[in-house]
Amino acid sequence: MENKRTLKWYHGILVLALVLASMFFVTPIFAGSLGFYASFVGEMFFLLASVFTVLIAGGDFKKVFPFSMPRISKVFGTLIMWLGSFLAVMGLTILMTYFFPEEVTEIGSSLNAQFTSVPFLASLFVVAVSPAVCEEAVFRGVLLRSIYTDRWKWAAIFISGLVFGFFHGGFRWVPTAFLGWVLAYICLETGNIFYSMLFHFVNNAVPLFVAFSSSQMLTEAASQEAALETIPIASVGIYMVFAAGAPMLLYIGSYLLHKGDVGAQKELFGKEKQTTFILLLVLTFAIAVVGLIIFFTGVRMQPELFGQF
Repeated sequence: MENKRTLKWYHGILVLALVLASMFFVTPIFAGSLGFYASFVGEMFFLLASVFTVLIAGGDFKKVFPFSMPRISKVFGTLIMWLGSFLAVMGLTILMTYFFPEEVTEIGSSLNAQFTSVPFLASLFVVAVSPAVCEEAVFRGVLLRSIYTDRWKWAAIFISGLVFGFFHGGFRWVPTAFLGWVLAYICLETGNIFYSMLFHFVNNAVPLFVAFSSSQMLTEAASQEAALETIPIASVGIYMVFAAGAPMLLYIGSYLLHKGDVGAQKELFGKEKQTTFILLLVLTFAIAVVGLIIFFTGVRMQPELFGQF
């Protein structure tokens, strides 16, 4: 039987170098004239870079891209973790928008315009389906497996998520890095890249549905935001209150990811998890209180805008 090699850290560097080359050289040359659809070509190069790296490394495709039939409990766990991540990212994004309104608003408006410039199914395939497969192959496949060891699991999660954020560039790197950490955690804890692909697909598809279903409303909202020097600080408080639900949702999602596994905890909050439960409550309460303080501070600072909320 042929022995398959374990990927090394330099294989991760290789796949990242190939991805960078495809982003800045190959895709613009071969697909620069395709407009919106050039993104799909770029994603295909990502996938090819992943496969090529594993081939020349002599790696085991089944270990680098672990895939098996999904289980219902883990699917629900993934979706709940996505919801928790969505609330957390929403809080991070609103903070960034408050401090850097022009940059973040300009990026969001540009992306929405691109999404809705083609038919919905085409946009769904380019924006949600292809990244869910191709980017997961790079970041939760080759990169994560090239730096993962049992001893340094959390370091691998942190590094791969950070790189994932940097590759998305600009002011999106902070919330995207957070998503990268959650995606890496899901992939490693389940041993099945399907769930990180599902998470990635949902995370990209939901904004797409919103963009297509309320494009006129989003256009009007963008024009109203542009008329303000910055978003009202009270809005930051509201989003922070929403974000308070993230820790508990992430914990519940993680519990469902492990449900039914050998040695997994039987109860969501059993006796052995009482300390965890208390810490989650404290964290949730703290984030909510901070959000309320920010909200009421904003109302006092800008009372003329309060009637708009």
